[in-house]
Amino acid sequence: MADITLENIKYAHSPITEFKARKLIREYLFDIKDNIKLCMKLDAEIYYKFLIQPHKKNEDYKKDEKDEESVLRNYAAELVEYDDMIELQKGSQYNWQETIFEWILSLKNKHITYNHAVIFDVHSIINIEKIQETLRNLKINVFDFTEDQSKNLVWGHFEDTKNSNMFAVIGEGAISQMLSYKNKIDHFDNVISQLYYYYQENPNENPLYFVNDNIGVFDWTYSEEIDPVDEDDAIIAIVNIYSSEEMLNLFTRLNFQRIKVCQPQNLSIAVITSSFLYNNMLENVLPYYDWLFWMDMDAIIANPNITIESLLDKFRLMVEDFEDIDFDDIDLIVAKPSHDHTINAGIFLIRNSDWSKEFLEDVQLQQQYFKTKMYEQGAMWDLIQEPKYKSKVMLDRDDHTFNTFPKNYVSGDFIIHFAPDGCPAESILDAFVKLEEYQNNPDMEISF
Repeated sequence: MADITLENIKYAHSPITEFKARKLIREYLFDIKDNIKLCMKLDAEIYYKFLIQPHKKNEDYKKDEKDEESVLRNYAAELVEYDDMIELQKGSQYNWQETIFEWILSLKNKHITYNHAVIFDVHSIINIEKIQETLRNLKINVFDFTEDQSKNLVWGHFEDTKNSNMFAVIGEGAISQMLSYKNKIDHFDNVISQLYYYYQENPNENPLYFVNDNIGVFDWTYSEEIDPVDEDDAIIAIVNIYSSEEMLNLFTRLNFQRIKVCQPQNLSIAVITSSFLYNNMLENVLPYYDWLFWMDMDAIIANPNITIESLLDKFRLMVEDFEDIDFDDIDLIVAKPSHDHTINAGIFLIRNSDWSKEFLEDVQLQQQYFKTKMYEQGAMWDLIQEPKYKSKVMLDRDDHTFNTFPKNYVSGDFIIHFAPDGCPAESILDAFVKLEEYQNNPDMEISF
């Protein structure tokens, strides 16, 4: 694995239930409005994660079990939709900051290094652009600091011990120092503030460079006295915002520069799996991508070394060399197994085009097929026989390129499709076990 050196790491620590706050932070800090346009390449300067506190079921939920189920269901959906949350099983409210520090240090095992870590909770707003500018200029308000001091920097507001739990900027060398000196303090609910006060009394022992910033870090509980928008040039963080409506209002009024952490590649491909071809795939997903690769839920990837891009290259050669057709005129690639009388619509590639939009809309209109076992497959097969659709379709008649039935599997095949009626979950789970064994022992023979 290659080393990744980051200018900043952002960690928002969050209880499981803070769905609205995480949504606002994604949109207004990182310009991620939904999960439809996924990250193709993460910005190498910033790595962000939501660190989720261990969730403990409330004993009072016996009378509100539906509420508890709703929380867990919504959280599971968010986990599936976004690859930006990590639930830390260790830790509690009494040593949560220590748990975060240990997790950050563990990133070196993934070959991820950083210059500074920015820690904030989901009841806070931060100005990422201002923080980056300040660190580059080596000057916080009237305090100048050196490169060496920057490595051991601990920047926040420490007069209120609660606030340093909500926001802090920490240099690459400071976290290990704080953990090694934690025995100097009485309790671990807030390592940063406790060490700040300890070193105030014992300055000769201090290996860190603390900057107690009571200008740039604003406590929202004092907003009736001061409007932070009037001080936006100095503001780097606003903490203690417990209303989603107030947070949204502040994001809108402050209009901090959003930092795009997701960079799309030149060719963008969406991979979708489901048990049924839904029309919202067309309306919500396909317009954002060049191609959409559809997989039924009873299909599994057997060879992860094959990429969709390499498949498209292979299909281009097949079409242009053997069929004398311009591949740019092909909008749908679907398998027609050699011994089947129809296509297998459980796996296909479809291009983002006006043709595809019209075709998928027509598929949805063929309601007569949805009352039979053919479902959308029958509708697609009949429609591609029509002249207005036929010329744009490539039928892959090879049983091994991207749609292999279990009995036809040979080593190296891309996808195995367990396509009989229903979803044979036991067979699929068994296949996962076999494929994992095969990855560890490529010389073994497997069959399905």
